[in-house]
Amino acid sequence: MLSRHWERWFTKPEAQATGVALVINFLFLLAPTTLGTVRVWDFVAHQKSYEAKNYPVAAVDFLTARRLPAPIFNDYGWGGYLIKRLYPAYRVYIDGRADVYGDAFMTETMRTFEGHSGWREPLDRLAVHTILISPDTALASLLRSDGEWQRVYEDDQAVIFTKSENALTATPSDSNAAVDGTSHHQAVAARSSGVNR
Repeated sequence: MLSRHWERWFTKPEAQATGVALVINFLFLLAPTTLGTVRVWDFVAHQKSYEAKNYPVAAVDFLTARRLPAPIFNDYGWGGYLIKRLYPAYRVYIDGRADVYGDAFMTETMRTFEGHSGWREPLDRLAVHTILISPDTALASLLRSDGEWQRVYEDDQAVIFTKSENALTATPSDSNAAVDGTSHHQAVAARSSGVNR
């Protein structure tokens, strides 16, 4: 008997939507679309302040104005932003595409960034001349006391070091200038394996 009650309830003819029901349904459909549009508009309208809060905008302005020498070593989380701002004049050392770099390179980069023993070796091997990282990292602390590196810029968000012998007016060398969007690491690996890019 209970099953017949449910059967009648599920199979009864559907009532035509009234004006009020149509308006309510329309509002339920319109609300997410409106919210999404407002959020996108708000982000676009405030993109510069978002970037200034989350990325080293002033440090990159300094780097480009002074034309600091390439290649650069950078903070992993800033790679995509640096590509946007610095390409094609500079290649990033690393960006958020960890799968492209492979486990060995990621481990080596993190060990360098964290200041573990042998931290200089990758920087020397890949001929890094400029380092752009967060000022509160282990690597930044090591570089501040290292005679081979000179701090040329620092704010609350970023610090830039250059090799001491490099002049601040140096330009990125042609051999390190990006032409195809690959990182400096990818280009060095390609050159060492005989692949021309």
